[in-house]
Amino acid sequence: MTDKLPWGFATIMKTQRYFLLLVLCLVSISCSIDNRLYNARRYFRTAQNRPLGVNGRPTAQAMADYTKVIEKCGFILTERKLSREADDAFFLMARALYYKGNAAFQARDQFTSLINSLPDSPYLPEAYLYLARVTYEINRPEEAEKILEAFIHMPQYRKFHPRALLLLADFEIRQNDYFRAQYWLEKIIAEYRHTREYNEAFFLFGKNYFEQKNFERSLSEFLKFYVTRGVAKVLALDALYYIALNRYELGQYETGYHQVQTLVNQELRTDKLGQARVLKARYLIAMGKEDAGKKEFEEVTKLYPRSSAAADAFYYLAEYLYLKQGNRRDAITYYNRVRSEFATSPYAQKSMAKANALSHQNQGAGLRMDSNLQAYLDFHFLAADNFQSHFGLADSAIVYYQRVIREGDRLIGLADSLTVVLDAKRSELDSLSIVIEALDSQKTEAEKSLDPDLKGPREYDETDQEDSYQPEDADALGKEMEPETALKDETENEIMDDPAPSKQLDENIALRQRHQELNIEVTNLQRRVDQLVPIRDRLRAEHIPFAMFVKASILNRDPQRKSAVEELFQVMTEGFTDNKYTNAVRQLLNNQPIRIIDPREEEQGRRLDRAFAFAQTDADSMLTILNELAGSVYPEINLRANFRLGWHYTFEEPDSLMAVQYLNEALRRRSTGEHADLIRRFYDGSRFTITFAGAVTDAVELATDTLLVIGQEPDTGDTPIHPDSLSVPNEEYNELPKIKSDRVDDEEVEHIRFPKLFPLKPENGVSSDH
Repeated sequence: MTDKLPWGFATIMKTQRYFLLLVLCLVSISCSIDNRLYNARRYFRTAQNRPLGVNGRPTAQAMADYTKVIEKCGFILTERKLSREADDAFFLMARALYYKGNAAFQARDQFTSLINSLPDSPYLPEAYLYLARVTYEINRPEEAEKILEAFIHMPQYRKFHPRALLLLADFEIRQNDYFRAQYWLEKIIAEYRHTREYNEAFFLFGKNYFEQKNFERSLSEFLKFYVTRGVAKVLALDALYYIALNRYELGQYETGYHQVQTLVNQELRTDKLGQARVLKARYLIAMGKEDAGKKEFEEVTKLYPRSSAAADAFYYLAEYLYLKQGNRRDAITYYNRVRSEFATSPYAQKSMAKANALSHQNQGAGLRMDSNLQAYLDFHFLAADNFQSHFGLADSAIVYYQRVIREGDRLIGLADSLTVVLDAKRSELDSLSIVIEALDSQKTEAEKSLDPDLKGPREYDETDQEDSYQPEDADALGKEMEPETALKDETENEIMDDPAPSKQLDENIALRQRHQELNIEVTNLQRRVDQLVPIRDRLRAEHIPFAMFVKASILNRDPQRKSAVEELFQVMTEGFTDNKYTNAVRQLLNNQPIRIIDPREEEQGRRLDRAFAFAQTDADSMLTILNELAGSVYPEINLRANFRLGWHYTFEEPDSLMAVQYLNEALRRRSTGEHADLIRRFYDGSRFTITFAGAVTDAVELATDTLLVIGQEPDTGDTPIHPDSLSVPNEEYNELPKIKSDRVDDEEVEHIRFPKLFPLKPENGVSSDH
């Protein structure tokens, strides 16, 4: 039929057909985009309505819904980048990325892009708020606060300011800046009473007092909030949780338990229900129903695994086992479960510290102060610190410090007693040695008197010839000798029958045995005393006064224990009069700033400063004081005095023998450090050396009272200088800053003027005569 129509009419019909098809395509595309945006919004609402998982994060179903939102919004932004729907899709996709929980940086980039690329978007104010939240959650709190503070100064977004202030207050509470949080909350309550954020600010106002541990004020605020009309149900349940929590902290167990039971019956949110049951278990234990409370904790860990509530249950179960039952082993196990159960739990770090503290207590078995002093002290001091810092058990900490004091006193008494016994034993040994020596001398004399060979040579006598006659007949000889032999035998028999010599022999043997025993005892005692005396000296000088000082510091925190601190100070005054820790306790009692420094060291420090003040006006007085302080027992005083004396005899009054003595002592005291570095610039420990490179700058400056630092290291050239001459030949260093000295041997000699590193006498340069 179209073939019979005029050509122009047929053309019009075809054009209308193509136009209709184009319109249908556009409508189809528009409907498709609208459907995608509609579906994206529907998936977003579904994900938002799904309850959070036990770990406080979106469930797997919610994550899948957010992923669909992101995909559909991505299609819209790809196909219609500049359309009105693109604006909606941009904001919706950014929020889906944020709530998904695992794409914080992508969400931040999307919110930033929306703010920068769509300045007229109606979603711009909310984008600022989301940007601040996600920035805070990626651990940039200062940047997040700056975003919000800038936002509340934009008047065009005034109706969004309460939300920004609320978010600011929440950030401050998380960072424990409660006073600043209170400022923002009071601003909302005072200026935005009829806004939706008013109730949330009211809630956070009570929470802020709870975080400050002002439980009475927090309970009062939450009770007022709970009965306020128009409060959303979820906020009312959260307020009831804090009401019960405050009553627990205040010890109002009966009333609080009924309220937490009501909360458990009404709460439908999984994560909040787990927390409510943990609080219920704590109430049961506090009320003496320990078996029921323990069972409740165990049920929470089974019903809500890998959640914040399960981590809380493990933490409080460990607290119960250790603090109530003293079961250290199981407590350590449950403390370690907290972090593995929920890594971001607020109790994760605290529970690890407590587990380590309790494990440390197992390491103290067998430690003895006399055999390993440092290990004993390290264990007890760390254990005391753990009880104080991790468990808040001041009395338990005091027990460990008291053990150090008691054991130290015992060892000091033992060392003193053994020293007295050693002196007595040594005196007895010396006396016995004298007696035995006298007996040995008497025995020697007796032996000499009985042995004719020991009498010495006799003078010749005429009778000797007669005495030397020997009869030839042997029988005659026997007859002549028989009476004498008989007499000798008779005498020996009489001696053997006499008990006196036998008794004397026994006494001699007993004396020698006692001498040998005493010698062994003295040797063992000396070894034991040599072991204990250094320990005794360290305990007296440092460790016992330190333990007493820390104990006094803990006691001083309780006003009712002031008398105990005074008694302890009296003990320290009598036993450790000039000790730095005794002085610190005196300052503690007088409410003065604590300065832990030995009074004698402080006095020597003042004398050292006085000596330096004499440098320009009275060098002799300076040298007198410095020589007294050069042998100080305090390393820093000793080092500074020897350094200054070495410098004086090197540059001010050159005397190489004196300079070497003091410089070597300074290097021995401190082989490294700034003093040693400076000394080695002109003295290497065996000879004087100075390094030059074109010029010596004035880069030597006074860093402390006596410490000098050369500011620039020369580049090349090492010129050794004889110890008896610190002069520098003019011809080798003609570019050095110079001063002219007196003529020597009709020749003008130029010398280096060293920078005056200390206040020196006027015109006191380096002498070439030395």
